[in-house]
Amino acid sequence: MTELDLPPVDQARFVRVIDVETSGLPEDEQHALVEIGWVDLNLATMTIGNPVTMLVNPGHTIPAHIRAIHHISDEMVADAITPAAAVAKACSGMSLDDVFCAHSSAFERQFIGEVGRRWICTLKAAYRAWPELRSHSNQALRYEFGIDVEPDFDSAAAMPPHRALPDAWTTAFILRRLLQLRPLARLIELEGLPTFMHKFGFGKHFGKTFEEVSKIDASYLEWIVDKSELDEGVKYTARYWLGKRSLANVANQLSEQRYLNDQGDR
Repeated sequence: MTELDLPPVDQARFVRVIDVETSGLPEDEQHALVEIGWVDLNLATMTIGNPVTMLVNPGHTIPAHIRAIHHISDEMVADAITPAAAVAKACSGMSLDDVFCAHSSAFERQFIGEVGRRWICTLKAAYRAWPELRSHSNQALRYEFGIDVEPDFDSAAAMPPHRALPDAWTTAFILRRLLQLRPLARLIELEGLPTFMHKFGFGKHFGKTFEEVSKIDASYLEWIVDKSELDEGVKYTARYWLGKRSLANVANQLSEQRYLNDQGDR
């Protein structure tokens, strides 16, 4: 099913904010769900509820270095449901109108698979909404905006981090804050675009903004776009600021030409 097959976005009733814990990264030889959790954000009332969480048997041993992140053991998942059954449960109660959301949805989507729903990535949206922040992790955003003092936020439900339901719970409140700034359709649109970066986290311009570098070292941005093997988000951002620079140059040239024309008319 493609985006064109889905109903208009304004028919969505809720956004299901989901998080998963896994037995490995997508590039690892073995990787599957070990836990899944979600809460729903009701788009009519903006209330957050319907918490669900379950352990999942990945069908293989959970490596020690992965277990150290979420502390889920082989014994804990021995009698749990399969990944396919967990995904089916995650889709239950949803119509084609309704939307999935995750903080860094590209990761979740590799484990959930194609389920015929639109997605929102709160991480991509947060980069654009609050570019100046040092960290855009869901826990950093939680404390940056004082989400703990919101009347319906349960701090205990957000603990411990790196477990599926607590992380989904925190992300849902970040999503609600984003929906105060951007319409639902725009957040869905951003999920399909590359990440828009603010500052360099690498290289000779570490710590500088892309805007700053576009003014002092445009050739570096050109190298990123044309010759580097950096990820698409970095290239996308470099391309954007090169375009802004080109427009500014054209505007300056037009302004200069108007000035010369005015001088000639005198």
